[in-house]
Amino acid sequence: MSNVKLVVLCLFLAFSFYSCSGDDGATGPVGPAGTDGADGNAEVIMYEFGTQTTSTGILNYTLNVTREVMDSSLILVYTNPDTEGETAWYPSPGLGAGAAYMTRWYTYQTSGSTYALTIRILVPDGTAGYTNSVTFVKVKVIIAPASEVIVAAEAGELDLNDHDAVVKYLKR
Repeated sequence: MSNVKLVVLCLFLAFSFYSCSGDDGATGPVGPAGTDGADGNAEVIMYEFGTQTTSTGILNYTLNVTREVMDSSLILVYTNPDTEGETAWYPSPGLGAGAAYMTRWYTYQTSGSTYALTIRILVPDGTAGYTNSVTFVKVKVIIAPASEVIVAAEAGELDLNDHDAVVKYLKR
C-alpha cells in the first residue's frame, strides 16, 4: 500500500509542477547603462625564441625592454624540450623533461633597453651544471607589467603578524 501512495504522490507533484507554468509575461523596460569598468592591463609582452641546443648548460637570449618595465613586471619563462611534444611547456625555474635536469634563469641589463636572459641547465638537485646536450625547440618569455607597484614596508615598520595592520597598510 505504501508503494501506491508513493507513486500517487510523485504523480501529483509532477502534475503540480507542470500545471503551474504559465505564459511568459511582457518584457520589462531596459535598465540603465552600467558604468565603464577600469581598463585592464594590455601591456603584456611575449617573446618566443626558436630552437637552440647547448652542451655547456647555458643559453642566452636578448630582450628589448626598458629597465622600468623589467623592474615592475612579472616575468615567466617556459621551455619546450625537443624530447617532448610541441605543446609541452616546462616552467623555469623547475625540473625539465623526465626530471633529468633543472632550469634556472636570470636577467641583466646589457645596454639602455636591452636585457640578456640567461637560462642555466643544472643537475636536478641544482648543485652542478648539466653536461649532457639539451635542445629546446621553443623558449617562451612572458613579461607582464604591474598595473600598480606598492612599495613594501621597511623592516620593522610593519608587523606582519598583525593581520589588521597588514590590511590597513596595503589599502593606503
